[in-house]
Amino acid sequence: LEKNLLSRELIHVSARHGAIELALSGVTMVADMYYHEDEVARALAGVGIRGVLGETVMGFPVVDAPEPYGGLEYAEKFIREWKGHPLITPAVAPHASYTVSPEWLLKSKAVAEREGVPLLVHMAEFANEADLIRERINDFPADQSVVEYLEEMGFLCDSLLSAHTIFVDEEDMKILKRHGVGVSHNPKANSRANSGQAPAWEMYKMGLDIGLGTDGPMSSNQMDILNVMNHVAGVARFLGQNSTRFTPYELVYMATMGGARSLDIEDDIGSLEVGKKADILIVDVHAPNMQPNYDAYATLAFSAYPENVRTTIVNGQVVVDDRVLTKVDMESHVEEWNTLTERVAEYAKTLE
Repeated sequence: LEKNLLSRELIHVSARHGAIELALSGVTMVADMYYHEDEVARALAGVGIRGVLGETVMGFPVVDAPEPYGGLEYAEKFIREWKGHPLITPAVAPHASYTVSPEWLLKSKAVAEREGVPLLVHMAEFANEADLIRERINDFPADQSVVEYLEEMGFLCDSLLSAHTIFVDEEDMKILKRHGVGVSHNPKANSRANSGQAPAWEMYKMGLDIGLGTDGPMSSNQMDILNVMNHVAGVARFLGQNSTRFTPYELVYMATMGGARSLDIEDDIGSLEVGKKADILIVDVHAPNMQPNYDAYATLAFSAYPENVRTTIVNGQVVVDDRVLTKVDMESHVEEWNTLTERVAEYAKTLE
């Protein structure tokens, strides 16, 4: 479906739709990896939320790069056009170590370092990921982990955000911490895909910079982080057979400062402090599901729905005012959205 339907228009309108859902649910910033990230940038900036947006580098042709690894040249152009924007931080996103060769992983890192932008990658997401790499790399040792492989080649660095990071052991986590690698924990998406669960509790206690994600609408359908917090605790407590894992404060921390730290921007956002960017939520605590409200952290982590977010402020600008988006013409957006989704639905009927 992606191969035959993706276009600038579909990516732009879909990214705008996702940004609308994010803003309404109180998400002020998102890290993203996809194609035509300049269209994603225009969409997020139009809604008014922040984005660290990684242009995908892939070892085979995709919609915005007809030649293998053409995404890196696209990323360089994207960085030149958007670097310095108040809401958008362009990034380089080599997809994964099983879809990108060592040479191009390091080329991607070199561009990110030269431009001073983040680096995004999928890492240790699948149980057979090391085997997938061995199919490409003949001398990959049988007992080497994905994390060890990436460290040995010199890819790991403190500007790197690792998505998923499920199949890692204690030594792998020590390596990630030593290099300052951030982690995006996506428990709902990983549950739905039955792909395993990251050792988030162990990572948190070890002091890794770990934030929360959704892995996008195709993986978890819901884009809000409020529901993810509850899921984080449930999964960690089930896996550890321990009902005390992750306090409400720790869950809220991961959803805010954890995400900021994973992207090395905790000096600018992630908490309400003098000198930081004015990214603020106002949440209705009087709704029935928010009562009784004995502990604000527990109420946010375990009771809140996206609909409880009344106001979203990003960079001092009101993006959602009493549940109404201030920067989006919803009538026009819905018209574009319906046209696209009807086209996708028709094509989906032809797939086996």
